[in-house]
Amino acid sequence: MKFYIKSFPQQELVICFSFHVATATVVFDDGLVHDIDYVIDDVVEIYDSFIGSTTTVNMLPNALIQWQVKAYEHSELNLFGGTIRNDLWFYDASNVTIHGVKIKRQITADDYSRVTITEGILGENTETIE
Repeated sequence: MKFYIKSFPQQELVICFSFHVATATVVFDDGLVHDIDYVIDDVVEIYDSFIGSTTTVNMLPNALIQWQVKAYEHSELNLFGGTIRNDLWFYDASNVTIHGVKIKRQITADDYSRVTITEGILGENTETIE
């Protein structure tokens, strides 16, 4: 938290508060399969391994990701349950399957990424996608 104090001659004291949320990034980039069924309070990024092997992340029921999820290169992201409280971003030739997850913001697919949606909820007050 930052705060600023500024006074003006013959006027009242003005105090302004500014709240900044610090986030970190959890990176999966080892070419293995990872199952997430826990809370991640950070941004999640998924990349291929340094030798080009595909990294796969499976989001399972009870999972909660507080920030963005970003998939790059040829990575795979399978969303089988849980909640993502921010955006999903897919780049390059990433492959994403969405089935039974709640996404509170937006989905953005760029480049040659592929997204398959079979079921889920998008947005704060949206209907189930079927």
